[in-house]
Amino acid sequence: MTPPLIELDGVSRTYTTPAGTITAVDDVSLSLGESETICIVGESGCGKTTTGRMLAGLLRPSSGRLLFEGADVWEKKGRDLARFRRAVQLVHQDPYASLNPTRTVAQTLSAPLAKHNKAHGRAARAAMISLLERVGLTPPADFLLKYPHQLSGGQRQRVSIARALTVDPRVIVADEAVSMVDVSIRISLLDLLHNLATEFHVTTVLITHDLAVARYFARKGRIAVMYLGRVVELADTEPLVSDPAHPYSTALIAAIPEADPAITRSKKRVSLKGAEVPSLLNLPPGCVFHPRCPLSEPGLCDVVVPVLGDLPGGRSVACHVAVRERQPAAELLGVR
Repeated sequence: MTPPLIELDGVSRTYTTPAGTITAVDDVSLSLGESETICIVGESGCGKTTTGRMLAGLLRPSSGRLLFEGADVWEKKGRDLARFRRAVQLVHQDPYASLNPTRTVAQTLSAPLAKHNKAHGRAARAAMISLLERVGLTPPADFLLKYPHQLSGGQRQRVSIARALTVDPRVIVADEAVSMVDVSIRISLLDLLHNLATEFHVTTVLITHDLAVARYFARKGRIAVMYLGRVVELADTEPLVSDPAHPYSTALIAAIPEADPAITRSKKRVSLKGAEVPSLLNLPPGCVFHPRCPLSEPGLCDVVVPVLGDLPGGRSVACHVAVRERQPAAELLGVR
C-alpha cells in the first residue's frame, strides 16, 4: 500500500513561557495524498499556523512525527533532507515582509534556480519569464527588475507564489495567503493557487480563519476545523458545509454571510454559551470546547477528552455527542 505523500502523526507542540506551558497544537493527525487540497480553518490562536509550520518542516513537533513518503522527516539527513526541503514550500501570509526589499524580482527568483541547479543564465531568465506569466504578472519583462516596494500587495504575493514554484514542489503550504491583500483580488489569487496546483499536480494546504475562503478554495477537497490546538472535524468540503457534525463547525458555518436569505434561514444553528475562548494557559478538562458547547453533558464532556471518531462518508469528528447520535445510523448501514 502506497503511504500518504505527507502526514502528521499525532503531533503536538508546546512552548514554555514565564506564565507557564502553552500547548499550541495537541495530538493532531493529518494525511495528504498526491494532488490533494485541504484547508485548515479556525479562530486566531487555534494552532493552525503552528500546524502548517510543522507540516512544512519549519517547526519540530514536541511529540509525534512528520512523515514524508512514509519516512520521518526529522530523521532525514543530507540529500534526503534537502529533497524534502525542495518538495515542501511555504507561501507566507504577509507579502510585504516575505520578500527581501533589497532584491529585484529577478534576483528573488533566480536564487533558488541557481541554488538547486535548476537553471542558469539565459535558461534561468526563460524560466523566470515563464513563471511570471503563469502567475499572471504580464508582460513579465516589466517585472524582472522591479523591487518589492514597486509592487502592489497582490503582485508581491504572486511573486511569492512564483518563488515557491521555482523548485518544482510537491506540497505548498499557504498560510493565510490572501488575508492581507485587497478583497477585490482575493478570488483571483485563490483561483491562481487552485489552477497552479492542478497544473503542477501539487498537494496544497491553505490555512485560513475564513470558512468562506476555505469553502471556495477546497470545493473539491477537504476541510479540517481546529479549536484550541485540536482538529475537531475533518471532512470533504461540501458535506461539512451542508451538514456540520461538530457544534463548533456548525457555529462557524452559521456565521458565513449569505446573499440569499433563504440559505441563511436554512442553516443549522447553535447558541454558544459564551463568546470567550479559554486561555491556552488554563485549558478546561475533557473537551476544550465544552464550556461554550450547548450539547455538553456533565460527567462526560467535562471529563473525557474526545478523539476523532470516524463517521460515514470519510468524516471524522471529535465530539462524544455527535458521534453517538450519528453512529447508530452508520451501524444500520453496516458501517464499522
